[in-house]
Amino acid sequence: MRKILLFLVSIISFSVSAQELEKSIYNALDEFLKNRSDAALKKLNKKEVVFENQVGNSDEHLALVILQCNKAFFLKENGLLQQAMYSYEKARKRFTDQNLQNYDIIEYCLKPLGNLYIQTKDYVNAENTIKYYISVAEKEHKQSQKIAGIINLLALYQSVNKHKVVVKIASETLNLYQVDEDQKKNLENIRNYSLLLMNANNEEVSSNYLNYIKFLKSGDFHKAKLFFERAKKERSIKISIRDKVKYLLEEAQLQLLLKNSVAANIILDEVLINLIPTYQHGNHITQDHLYAESLLIDVFDMKASLSSTIENSLDNYNLSFYVSDLLERNISVEETKILLQSEKRKRSEKCIQLLLQDYEENRTIELLEKAFNYANKGKASSLKDRLMQKRIRKKYPNDSLLKIEESLKRQQVKLTSIILSLQKEELSMDSIQKMYNQYSKLGVQLKEVSASIREKYANDFNEEVSLFKIQQKLKDKETALVNHFFGEKNLYQFVISSENIKVNTIKVTSELKKNILDYISFFNSPSAINNNVSDYILKSYNFYKKLRFDELKKYKNITLITDGLLNFIPFETLLSKKTDDLYFENMPFLMKDHKIAYAFNTNMFLNSNGNLDSKSVTGFFPVFKGTIKELSYSLNEANVIEKEYKSEIYKNEKATKDKFIETSKEAEILHVSTHSRNTGVISEAYLEFYDEKLYLNDLYSLECNADLVVLSACDTGIGTLVKGEGAMSIARGFSYIGVENLMFTLWEINDKSTSEVIQSFYTSLKEINTIDDASRTAKLKYLNNPEIENAYKSPYYWGAFVYYGSISENQNTSQLFYVILGVVILIIIFLQIAKKKF
Repeated sequence: MRKILLFLVSIISFSVSAQELEKSIYNALDEFLKNRSDAALKKLNKKEVVFENQVGNSDEHLALVILQCNKAFFLKENGLLQQAMYSYEKARKRFTDQNLQNYDIIEYCLKPLGNLYIQTKDYVNAENTIKYYISVAEKEHKQSQKIAGIINLLALYQSVNKHKVVVKIASETLNLYQVDEDQKKNLENIRNYSLLLMNANNEEVSSNYLNYIKFLKSGDFHKAKLFFERAKKERSIKISIRDKVKYLLEEAQLQLLLKNSVAANIILDEVLINLIPTYQHGNHITQDHLYAESLLIDVFDMKASLSSTIENSLDNYNLSFYVSDLLERNISVEETKILLQSEKRKRSEKCIQLLLQDYEENRTIELLEKAFNYANKGKASSLKDRLMQKRIRKKYPNDSLLKIEESLKRQQVKLTSIILSLQKEELSMDSIQKMYNQYSKLGVQLKEVSASIREKYANDFNEEVSLFKIQQKLKDKETALVNHFFGEKNLYQFVISSENIKVNTIKVTSELKKNILDYISFFNSPSAINNNVSDYILKSYNFYKKLRFDELKKYKNITLITDGLLNFIPFETLLSKKTDDLYFENMPFLMKDHKIAYAFNTNMFLNSNGNLDSKSVTGFFPVFKGTIKELSYSLNEANVIEKEYKSEIYKNEKATKDKFIETSKEAEILHVSTHSRNTGVISEAYLEFYDEKLYLNDLYSLECNADLVVLSACDTGIGTLVKGEGAMSIARGFSYIGVENLMFTLWEINDKSTSEVIQSFYTSLKEINTIDDASRTAKLKYLNNPEIENAYKSPYYWGAFVYYGSISENQNTSQLFYVILGVVILIIIFLQIAKKKF
């Protein structure tokens, strides 16, 4: 009986305790809401940590969710956007993990979270979050919330210029659903806005705001101002601070276009007062005042264009870069980071232009070095970040945080691949929600871990590359790094040698773009060059001159960092002299007098090593025997590899995707001879194995430590061209996972000629152990082979392969060093022996 009484007492005590905890959570929230201040927030944060360790039942969890959502709202309203997102993310995770109900999670958590993702340019998480709450609203038959979600999704797509998608979804929504008048008006305005920006709406528009956009686009700024003022009067008085700031920025931009710089500056000061509480008119702003808010970037970009001195302009652009970097630090998804590069590029070009303008007057090397660093800011940043992370992991191999971060990144990429593949299927709402929830949880974990790593290893995250380091690597006078920045107005060519830095400015004209595209078109088919050899000779030499390569004659070793359309140019195939000779082997191809290597960015150039000590090759040869896809000549490549190297060769049905994934981690040299395809859709680029395809997104989650990867397949270096990041190709995928030396192709290759070039490459590589020399030797050997007909010596047959890595050290210099070192060692030994005797 006593035991029963004790049991009943414990149940009653637990119930009272549980009710007390729930009540304590609500009381803490009420106390905070009555006195919203920094001190109250600190107090609430301490209590929240305690509550998180105590909550047990669903009522307690729900109380904590409500606390976190209210706290997030306060943080958002006070400009603490990253903290606000984190609080909303925790609330969302708790709500879904605990299967909670009786709270409008869409309205109070998911919608503001999605808006914050848009605000901080985290576009992929924004899209996933909005799609998730649209699916929740549909499942719960809440049509109004579903339409509101669609409107938010359209606003997101507009911000990333997906106007065709916007028009399609807006039109479908208006046709399929009965929507209220406000939502109908919103959808029509969104659709018409996108139509205007696509130049697809020639009809009269009734909205004052849309008329403002229309005249703004046509360049009639005075009429635009007239309609802007009318639209301004129609706005609701009750708008958020952020919406008010957006309107002010539009007004400042309009004043800037009307050349009213004083008025524009006054408006921008008002914007800063709204965004930065501590700011006062005329105050000097430092990085300490700033936080991750995309609107601040617009402010400083405009202030830079209004500045009267180069120094002030650069200071403002640097503040924009700083805010942009803050935004990127809190983004865990690569696709979003890539989208942000376009804005950086425009800013970088303006900074380069200003510095070169200053250089014309002051002639100091420091100005050129600064310009060079701006050129690197918006170039292959995603690859640069991965390289930096890899270097940090290598430096601290036992750090558990770094291991967790890498594991989470791989999980995130794998989940992205699953989501992309499932989007093509008809899935239940529950399946969709489950996927988006899982993705969200991974994102939250990754943010926490990455923030801790950045704080722990702050000194290791140095982005700038010094000219001194580059020149140290360029040891002899015959070696140069040529870094291109393909801007909207100019193509800047930074030529760096061990002794000097020089910048060539080439005007970007429609003629230059046509020259590039014409040259690329020579490699679209086997007959393009052979059908008009004289035209090829003329255009190749003229293009060589246009790109000012005639000024690089003294450099025997050249590493090229290409940009924009130049990513698709095989520079080895350019002609360095005029010629009337129609025999290809006699033509003055650039590679005859120069060793050429390529790099995605300067960090890759500095970290790669073209001297290869690898002893084994892992090779994949699906062959596809007996099918229209058969690659019979690829077996000749396999035979040479087996003859020259210790090797693991997987042929026919053994060359599977799973075997490739399994062996790629430990491979020293990794060779893949197969079919590849890039349709122009980033997610659909693939390498084909015997059983299935390895897509680009699959590749991102692999671990590969190979010293060299050779991709003997069509178009492995071709892909959608993204400003600042280059071609989204299979080759870039290997660089992303840490491969520092790559050989890949720029067009559809011929099976037979490819096999011959690759066989020569491996034979040469075994003899000389330097990748760039082996690549060049293989091409020259093919070109000089008397058994090959002239038509098959066209650059189409041997020029597709490019080597991305590093120019190897001059062999003579290296040998001399070891001779001298040997002599020094012998002298030391002799002196030691002599010392003992006496």
